[in-house]
This record gives sequence, C-alpha cells and structure tokens, in this order.
Amino acid sequence: MSVPTKPPKFVRRLKATTTMTSDDQESNRTFTELLPSPWTDQFHSVSVDASEMDALRKEIDVIKPKVKNALMSSQGIDSAKKRILMIYLLVSLGLAHHFEDEIDETLKESFEKKEEMMEGENDLYTVSTIFWVFRRYGHHISSDVFRRFTKDSGNFKESLVGDAKGMLSLYEAAYLRKTKDYIMDEALIFTSRHLDSLAADGTIKNGHKPRITKGDKRDRDLPREIWEADDDEDEAEEEEEEEEEEDEEETARGDNREITRHQNITSEG
Repeated sequence: MSVPTKPPKFVRRLKATTTMTSDDQESNRTFTELLPSPWTDQFHSVSVDASEMDALRKEIDVIKPKVKNALMSSQGIDSAKKRILMIYLLVSLGLAHHFEDEIDETLKESFEKKEEMMEGENDLYTVSTIFWVFRRYGHHISSDVFRRFTKDSGNFKESLVGDAKGMLSLYEAAYLRKTKDYIMDEALIFTSRHLDSLAADGTIKNGHKPRITKGDKRDRDLPREIWEADDDEDEAEEEEEEEEEEDEEETARGDNREITRHQNITSEG
C-alpha cells in the first residue's frame, strides 16, 4: 500500500542585491555636452520698417490697373496666349489673388477657343504653361496637346532636351496629370531624367533647382476637380468624385509673402 507523500516545497532563494540610490544612478550617467544654441530663448522684439511696407503697397497699387488692363485687353489668339502666360507669372509671384475676377474672365473666354489657340503652336514652354494654367484653375484641357512633341513610339523627342525652359515647364505641367494621362506619366519620367543632368551642368539656373528636386507643391495642393477625367468610361466614377469633392475647400490662394510676413509680425508685436 502506497503512502501519499507531501508535494515537495519549492523555496525561492533571493539573492541580496545592492539598491542604487538616485544619486548613484545620476553619477553613473554620461551626458554629451551640446553646443550652445545660436538662438536666444525668446524673440522680444522684431524691427519692422513701416516705410518699406508702405513702399511695397504703393508699388502693388501702381501695377494693379496696368495688369487688369492687360488681362482684359483684345481677345485675339496671340493676345490670349500672352495673357495666359501673364497669369502664370502672377501665380508664380504670389500676386494672382489681386486679380481673381480678371483671371477667371480671361480663362473662361480663352478656354472656349483652346483648340484654335493650340493649333500650330509648337513651342514647348507655351503649350506646357497654357496647359498648367488651365488645369490650375479647373479647366480640363486634354493632355493630347503634348502629342505633337512625341515620336511615333509615344516617347518624347530627344530634341526637346535642349530647351531647358520648356523642359521645366513640361515638368511642372506633368504634376497636373489625371489617372489616365499616360502621356503625362511619360512626361514626368522624361523631364525628371534630363533635368537632373541640366541642373548638374549649370544649364538651369540655381533658382530653379528646388523646383526640380522637390517638384511643384502648388500643383499637388490643387482642388480635386482639376484631376477629373473626361473619358466616357469614367463618367460614373466622376459623379462619385464630384459628390465627395463638394465639401473640400478650394485651393489656397497665393499671397504676397513679403507683405504678409511683415503684417503678421506687426500684428503679433
């Protein structure tokens, strides 16, 4: 007869350790001494030249009537092209918001004769800039306008590489491509590859290099409606997109950075 035995007892043996005090831990830490900050803790004051701001405002007030008159000038094809190129310049300078009504009216009228405007136009800079401006303001111009610059294979002509100004404009225009703008996908690949070498050998000025390396943020922040396809097979998809886009904010307007920056500083002071 087996006699039940008690289960063995497991005794946990604790090893005595020395507890480090906070002072000991502090003394064992190693710290890397950092260089002193070149900035002070606070900006107590910022000097603003009020006369400089007044001078800038006066300059803008002087050019406003001239620009408005130029935008609303004769409606010929050549004039329309020049006015669209002027709109691009205004956007680049951050002054377009001063002429919103004139720009909208100009583009509305010009878009109605876009085919006539593009007919026979073989300047890469002009075509790319007109394309960029129309799409920038929500007018869907077909990317087929760039087929005049491609070979039968669909690749862009290598002769375009020598036109640095046109290549940069095509690069910017490529950022306004929509889903099925395959030619614009090719344009981005083509221009990115060659603009890097043009920037490296000094053909493109330093001021334009950030636009090559970083792309054009203005274009990526545009409202969704300019990306909508006009293909028949995409109509159902476009209707769904339009419903989603109703609540989206319109694109941020460009601003005169110099004046706005000083105005903000003045108000905070």
